[in-house]
Amino acid sequence: LLRLPSLASDWAYGFTPILDRFGVDLMVTQAKLRGLVGRNKEIERMEIVLSRDTEDNVLLIGDKGVGRRTVVLQLAKHIAEGRVPPRLKHKRVVELSLTALVGDSASPVDSEQKIERVMTEAVHAGNIIVVIPAIDRFLSDRDGRIDVSPVFDRMLTGHSVQVIGITTRTEYEKYLRPNSTVGKLFELVEVLPPTREEAIEILERFTDGVERERHFFVTFAAIKTAVDTSDRYMTDIPFPEKAIDLLDETIASATTAHARVVAAAIGSREELELA
Repeated sequence: LLRLPSLASDWAYGFTPILDRFGVDLMVTQAKLRGLVGRNKEIERMEIVLSRDTEDNVLLIGDKGVGRRTVVLQLAKHIAEGRVPPRLKHKRVVELSLTALVGDSASPVDSEQKIERVMTEAVHAGNIIVVIPAIDRFLSDRDGRIDVSPVFDRMLTGHSVQVIGITTRTEYEKYLRPNSTVGKLFELVEVLPPTREEAIEILERFTDGVERERHFFVTFAAIKTAVDTSDRYMTDIPFPEKAIDLLDETIASATTAHARVVAAAIGSREELELA
């Protein structure tokens, strides 16, 4: 019961109609999260940074498919359950699509005004952590990007709104590191690919829900095979995405073939098969 939020605790905070229109409330999405393996170090670091009085924004760096958004969802879950430092209690974590927000802007100035409007709304709400995917598109003027650093500088300095930006190591080095505002406002938190053992545990939790939904069984051997085979042949995609993609494709084939079991063939190729 202690993990349940207080009744009407969010009534003390302001409304966010623009943010709600162009954003996704991760406090709702996290309820569907089946669990997270590892990542305790990254989540703890994020909680420490977000609890500061200054430089309290996070820049989450990691390869695509490594699970950056899942880490943010787990943070939202911790907040919803009250398992966070006092400053983070009653926070709302909202993923904002700046691309959709500025999509029909007539000029960079127009884009900057729209972003300032939605950030001002978040400031007035008083309890918002804004998550911005691909934040490098908005903090550099190179390669067709727009630089709205002045907006973030004004909104994130001394105000009640906070930001978790998401990018890759390559894009950070190319577009964000040269921007002094980024170093002033954000603390870097890196998300590394899980180990093979962690990937197996992630797939176990993934298949647990899928088995209940689709009424069939995935063997442990199939899970190990998915991890090993994806690691061998899908070298350009990190864990856990490549193993989940391979197993998900096999499960889809099982559904089509009306199979009841997803097993692993014993052989040198270690391919997944249906039974």
